[in-house]
Formats: sequence, structure tokens, C-alpha cells
Amino acid sequence: MKKLLQNQKVRLYCKRITATACFLAIIAYVYASATYLFRGKSLNEFNDDRLGIVGIKEEDPLDMIYIGGSDVFCYFSPLQAWNDYGFTSYDLGSTSLQTENILYLLKHALKYQDAQLLVIGVRSFVFYSGDGEEGGLRYTSDALDLGIDRLRLIKTYYDRRPMEDDICSVYVDIAKHHSRYELLSSPEAWALMDNMGESPYKGADVKGSYYYLDELPQANTGGRRELAPMADYMLHELLDFCKDNELNVLFVESPYVLTQEEYELYNTIDDVVTSYGFRFLNANEYFEEMKLDVSQDFIDRAHVNVFGAEKYTDFLGNYIVENYGFSDHGVEGKASWDEAYAAYADMEKIAKTTVEDLIASVQEGEEIAGRLHETEDLAVWCDLADDPRFTILAIGDGDTLSQMPNREKEYLEEIGLANSEGNNLIRVLCNSKILYSNENNDESICTMSIGAQNNVRCVIDNANQALSIKINDEECSRKDKNGINIVVFQNDCRNIADSLTIQCNGSGGVELIR
Repeated sequence: MKKLLQNQKVRLYCKRITATACFLAIIAYVYASATYLFRGKSLNEFNDDRLGIVGIKEEDPLDMIYIGGSDVFCYFSPLQAWNDYGFTSYDLGSTSLQTENILYLLKHALKYQDAQLLVIGVRSFVFYSGDGEEGGLRYTSDALDLGIDRLRLIKTYYDRRPMEDDICSVYVDIAKHHSRYELLSSPEAWALMDNMGESPYKGADVKGSYYYLDELPQANTGGRRELAPMADYMLHELLDFCKDNELNVLFVESPYVLTQEEYELYNTIDDVVTSYGFRFLNANEYFEEMKLDVSQDFIDRAHVNVFGAEKYTDFLGNYIVENYGFSDHGVEGKASWDEAYAAYADMEKIAKTTVEDLIASVQEGEEIAGRLHETEDLAVWCDLADDPRFTILAIGDGDTLSQMPNREKEYLEEIGLANSEGNNLIRVLCNSKILYSNENNDESICTMSIGAQNNVRCVIDNANQALSIKINDEECSRKDKNGINIVVFQNDCRNIADSLTIQCNGSGGVELIR
């Protein structure tokens, strides 16, 4: 009887344990599903970082995985490499990649793939900053699976960087994302509820953007510069992991308009990487061989567009085939990759057309700038300057406007250059839109950013009739004491299209003085 009672207690305990385990499993499943749902496709609507990270799970065995940040998915096209060289590859990266993230992206890759070659971009070691950036962490951590590696990444990041963010909302990211109610009606978000999804371009991004550059990268003088202590520590940590796990790794740096100081840091990375027995390929050494064109192939000094990506992919694909023996592996998986390439080629074509149109627009802007600088007719000048490719910076005595003949005054008022009578004048205009005005205040100094990417600093100073317009700390105004001084800044090319003074002459007319 006693034994029977004991067996009944055991069965009861087992039922309770089973019920509790099932309940906890259901809670865990609901929590994980809700977390993955509210992450969406990325931290913002403009990126597909999360899809790129989770998408590697959906891939058949890959030949190569390229790990890094935007220096990976902006530069290398796995589908182009497939079409041209016959090996399968994948871009595993995230925006604003921080140095700590690389090791955990590598572990994520190894969890789902056993690639013949791992390629790791090293740019984050050169651009290392000890200041914490929540986005730089979240773009990676909020795409990884819930689990120990994700927790370790977050802890490592916060242990090494002084940050005052709500750390609990980073560990438990649904605490940050739970209010993104718009995701409840997003098919993309629901499709990622199990943290699974297919990246159509194998993690790559197709950049149909353009940024005018006229500077070239520095030549390599062979010098060395010490890495930041923590960047150096993490580079060795990464190399130790690769060596201990006997991984076949190629460390690379993609080409950009780098400085001499940055080149010296890459030379130091080269020394460290090769001391571990790994290869390091600095593609900046082959800038001319790739035929990269700074006037066409970039979206900023550190990233390429679709034209630059095509050239770099061809370069790196050829390097891998020649040095790692990759070859076309036959029929298996070929049909799906061919289909994916066809879709990519269509998107690439659209992106190229967009870039070509942007380049043509910049060239047209340069032609207009030439005509703008030559005209002495105020009506023609206003018509030319009132263009989205230009920013008009104006400073002067507001009385000049009130003294003008009505017809000339109307020309200026139509482009936004008007003010209350008697006030000192400060205006920043673009395409008839007033970006700054001191009409309703007494401010005499304006500091703001202008240009195609708002990365050019200007200071307009009318204190004590200074009549000063400085762009990147360089005086651009004529600094005449009478009239209205105007500087026309060409946004894309980041140069001065015109600098003049508008004055009323003694015969009741208006003059453009340069």
C-alpha cells in the first residue's frame, strides 16, 4: 500500500513537472514569437539588416561567407559572383557595425553553415570608437536568435563601452519595440516571426545612389600606426578564435577614399593578421586595377554604389577563384541561384539608370553654375539660382530690398529672399524653400549644415554688419558694406557656384557686382 501511494505521488509530481514545463515552453514560444514579430525587418524602414542576418539560415551549403558591415553588403554581390565565377556566397553584415559584433556574426554563420572560406572585413577596427552607439549594437543584436551568444554580445559591448542607455531594453528588446503597432499589419514582420526569412540578394544591398567626389585615396607610404588599444585587443581575440577553430579565413578591406592615417592602420592590421598565418587583402592597393572612378562609383567617400560594387565583386571574385580553387560546382542549386541572379540583374539595371540620371543632373548643375556666374540680369540670375541643386546663402541690410524697384524686388521675393523693412537680412534658401530666416527674430548669426548630404558646415554672420559667409571655415562672401551679399553653393559638387553683391544704383536700377 505504501509503495502504491509512493508511485501515485511520483506520477503526480511528474504530471505537475510536465504541466509546468509545457506552460513555460508555451510562454517561451509566445515571448520569442512576439519579440521576433516586433523587431520588424530592421530598426528602421530603410534597411534590411535583420533579413540579411537571418537569411543565412535559409541557404543551402555555401562556398563562401563575407562578414562585416556596410563595407560588405554595399560592395560585394554574391549573385554577380555566382553568375561570373560559379561559387555560392553570402553577405552577413549590419549597418553601423561595431567591432564587437564581428565575432558574434561569425559564430552565427558557423551555427548554420560550414563554408569553405570565410571572408572578414576589417574596417571597423580602423574606425573604432570607444563611444557607445546603441544602433551599432542593435542592428546586430536585434537580428540574432534569442540565446546565449546574443546575451554575451550585449554584455561584452556594455562592459567595454560607457553608455547610459536603458540596458534592460537591449537585453529584452521587445521592451523597446513593443509599441511598433504598425508591424501588426505588416506581412514582412509576420513572415519573420520565427526569425527566419530568405534574403533575395543573399544579404547584399543594391545602391542606386551617387555622391560627387573629386579626391583620390592616399598612396600607401608603408608607415604603421597603432590601433586603439581595445580595437587591437578585439582583433587578437577574433584571430585567436579563428585559429583555435582552424577556420579558413581571408581578411580584407574594401576600397574607398582613405587617408594616409587610415592606410597606416591597415598596414598594422596586415602585420597582425599575417603573424597568425592568415591572408590580408587590402583592395585599396588595387584601386586603379579595379578601374574605380571616384566621379561615378561612390555614394560617399567610404561606400560604393552599384557601379563600384560591380567592379569590386569582379575583383574579389577573381581573387578567390585564383587563390582558393573555387570552381563551378555543377547543377545542384543552380536553377534557384540563376533565378535569383535574374531578379538581381533587373534591380541592378534600375539602380544603374538611377545613378546615371543623378550623374547627368550634377553635370547639368555645373552647366547652370557656369551660366549663373556670367549673367548680369537679375531676373535670369534668380531663375537659374532657384534650383534644388543650389543653396542660396544671403546676408546684408534689409533696407536694400525696400529701396529696390518693385519689379526687381518681386524677382527676389519669388525665390524667398524677402524680409521686413529695416531688419538685417540672413536667409538660407533652396528651390524657393526657406531653410533659415531671421525675419522674426534678432539673431545675427546662423550656423547650419548644407549640401547634398548635409555634411558641409556654413556660418552666416551679420553681427555689426560683418557680412560674412563662411563655408567649412573659409570666407566666401565678398564682405562689401553695402547691399546684399549672396553665395550660391552647389550642393552635389560642394563648391561655390557664384558669389556676388546686389546693390541699388543711383539711377534706380539694380546691379550684380562680383
